Amino acid sequence: MNKPFLWEMIIFIVTVGVAIIVFNLIDDLPSLARLGISVVMFLCIFEISKYVRKRLNH
Repeated sequence: MNKPFLWEMIIFIVTVGVAIIVFNLIDDLPSLARLGISVVMFLCIFEISKYVRKRLNH
């Protein structure tokens, strides 16, 4: 197993954990707001994982 893949797995697991916590916190929000927050979170995670991958390659 190569290292970047391992890092991505760790990032993914951490993000899923954070997402579950956030979803529990915003359970009383309307579904549209929840969808918006989840999209924003996904984009943030995507950018962070891209940055981490770039840092690991150098």
